Amino acid sequence: MTRGDLSNLHFAMQALRETGLPANHEALQRTLVFLQRTQNRRASNDWAGQAPDPEREGVLLDTVAGDDGGATYYPGNSSAGYVVHPDGKVEARSYGSMTYALLKCYALAGLPASDPRAAAAVAWLQRHWRLDINPGAAPELGEKAAFQGLYYYYELMAQALDTAGIEALEVDGKRVDWRRQLRTHLAQVQQTDGSWLNAQNGRWLEGSPLLCTSYALLALAR
Repeated sequence: MTRGDLSNLHFAMQALRETGLPANHEALQRTLVFLQRTQNRRASNDWAGQAPDPEREGVLLDTVAGDDGGATYYPGNSSAGYVVHPDGKVEARSYGSMTYALLKCYALAGLPASDPRAAAAVAWLQRHWRLDINPGAAPELGEKAAFQGLYYYYELMAQALDTAGIEALEVDGKRVDWRRQLRTHLAQVQQTDGSWLNAQNGRWLEGSPLLCTSYALLALAR
């Protein structure tokens, strides 16, 4: 591994906090530079450069930060596709699972909900509140892309909102009890043998009921 990513980082930060490391420890505070560069928020993202095209081996993309408040996989890279600007530069698209990962990391680093960076992430999640898909994928990637990493998305949703102390989301002017809605949804999609499975897209090993069931149980634990 020659580069970091938001998916691995949130696991590492959680592990450090669970060992008793305080949020203000240097090891956790230093992550903020990387976290900001994964967030499409120009006021705090100073990164611009090249990133590997996930669909074309050996091709580099000239990338710039977006400004919708959501998060990407790592600076300049997104499994949800890209927005192409008139000058040919591209913006890595924000998507659900990584935006929840970002919110979780910000909370683990001690950022309050009022911090503009955390608030921008929550605002993106409220605008894209969905349980049927992992939101954010570019339409040109096809219908199947919306279901990639769906159960990982559920796990991160529960972990992030719980860690950040968020009891409800404001969606279209209405209060959403995310715990109740997520619990109800997971009960509805559980298979008859008691397992869960991503039948729409097996990418990232979600064709395995063992993995999807583990993600669902980790979500339900919150």
